[in-house]
Amino acid sequence: MNALKMGPHPEKNDTVIAIDGKALRGSRPSKGKKLVHIVSAYSSELKLILGFTPVDMKSNEITAIPDVIDTLFVEGALITSDAMGCQKTICKKNH
Repeated sequence: MNALKMGPHPEKNDTVIAIDGKALRGSRPSKGKKLVHIVSAYSSELKLILGFTPVDMKSNEITAIPDVIDTLFVEGALITSDAMGCQKTICKKNH
């Protein structure tokens, strides 16, 4: 298996990690309760989910995205997210 090559210049590699939140269909526990939500990190190069974390029922994916990033070694990778993940604290996150 080839190692995941990540360099400091995104234009010289094709490592893209997409971070996104999803509601799990059919996960509503009972009437009036919220669906289960998770935030996952997907590698477009490897075509698999690298990691995920559940979102606290009293929160949203903004608080869960840093947890997913912290569990991964993503140095040199280009990380994408939707508008929910475009918070200053998340974008400035260093490893």
